[in-house]
Amino acid sequence: MNTNGSAGWFLIIPIGAILAFMGFGSHPGGTTADEPEEKVVTIGEYNQVRTGMTTGEVESIVGSSGEEAASGGDCENHCRIVSWQNSDGSNMIVTFQNGAVSDKAQSGL
Repeated sequence: MNTNGSAGWFLIIPIGAILAFMGFGSHPGGTTADEPEEKVVTIGEYNQVRTGMTTGEVESIVGSSGEEAASGGDCENHCRIVSWQNSDGSNMIVTFQNGAVSDKAQSGL
C-alpha cells in the first residue's frame, strides 16, 4: 500500500493534460488586439435558427456545415447532432431529426 499519496499524481497529471489540450482553463479570446477573432457562429445566427429548418438552411445561416457530433436511427427517425464551435469554446449545437431542426442549444455565444 502506498501511503505517501504519490499514486494520486498518476491520475491528476494525465487529466490535467487532457483538460489543457481541450482548452479548459484557458482564457477566452486568445488573440491579440491586432488579430480580431473570427467567430464560426454568433448569437445572431443562433437566434435565426428555427425548429423545422433544413440542414441546408442552417448551414446557409452559419456559413459552414459544422461538425457532426452524433448520428443514428433508421430512415424513419434519423437523428443528427451537429456542433459549431468558436476558438474561445463558445458553441451552438443543433439536433436534426429527419433532416429538420428539432432542438438547439448554445453556450457562451
